[in-house]
Amino acid sequence: MTQVTDEKENEENKNLVPFWKLFRYATFHDWLMIAIGSLGSIGSGISFPIMLLFFSNIIDSFTEYGIYTNCNSTME
Repeated sequence: MTQVTDEKENEENKNLVPFWKLFRYATFHDWLMIAIGSLGSIGSGISFPIMLLFFSNIIDSFTEYGIYTNCNSTME
């Protein structure tokens, strides 16, 4: 039983490729597309947190306005 698992582990280790060898044959166009895709994914990932900050400031301004209008109406 252990021989079978040892053989499977050896086969899996033989099929592993180091990371730097994955892009050995990449051309300039490949690197360009990788760079564009990476920048696009960073931009896409950053857009949602920025949108949350923007809308949270808008919501805060609405609630501050509501608090101040309620304060003025109770004093009159």
